[in-house]
Amino acid sequence: MNVKVALTPIGYEEHTLNIPEDDPIDLSQVSTADLHRELARRTGVREIVYGPEDNVYICDNDGVIIDDYGPVRVLVNAD
Repeated sequence: MNVKVALTPIGYEEHTLNIPEDDPIDLSQVSTADLHRELARRTGVREIVYGPEDNVYICDNDGVIIDDYGPVRVLVNAD
């Protein structure tokens, strides 16, 4: 059985990847922008967008992860 994955980046024509279900998926040829767009539209994923004028400060219990200015797009996976 094959799994059909459709990716449509903004400004590009739609294309389809046919990936056999039992084969490992190699995403190394898919751009980071395409991966980000696909993940951002999924249920359970929230995207937070910071503009170029925004000071972005993200930290956890281990300390600062990001202390910079945008633009930054953060994906939060709740699944």
